[in-house]
Amino acid sequence: MEPRRVKEGDIMKYKTGFLSNKWKPYHAVLFSDSKFCWYEKGNRKAKGCILLKDVVPYTCVGLMTDRMPAKRPTLPEGYSVHHVIGIGMDPRAETVHWVLFSSDADIELVCAFLLMCRKWAWSLVAGYWSVD
Repeated sequence: MEPRRVKEGDIMKYKTGFLSNKWKPYHAVLFSDSKFCWYEKGNRKAKGCILLKDVVPYTCVGLMTDRMPAKRPTLPEGYSVHHVIGIGMDPRAETVHWVLFSSDADIELVCAFLLMCRKWAWSLVAGYWSVD
């Protein structure tokens, strides 16, 4: 069965390049299997995807991004630190995907999804370690 689209909308994602680093607009889709993909405008092929359930422990939201090992990039004019998510790909945050949302409603849905993934991960750990 194909995962369904839970939410989609426009985001800003921090892109590091050879000559410059900048925030770039993308269209993002959050799927029911926790896959978060971003697309360039008008393109059907994903520019990148992350399985959120695999990186929940390395993800920070809003002001908590200041506690990540990687330094949060400067936000573009008109955006709030409360709408940024840092998605670390490993415990050292050697690779971090910085995603910026434009509204509370958009970021709240993603945060609720991350919380659901965290509860799911803990239930797996609890089930694995339980002694019957």
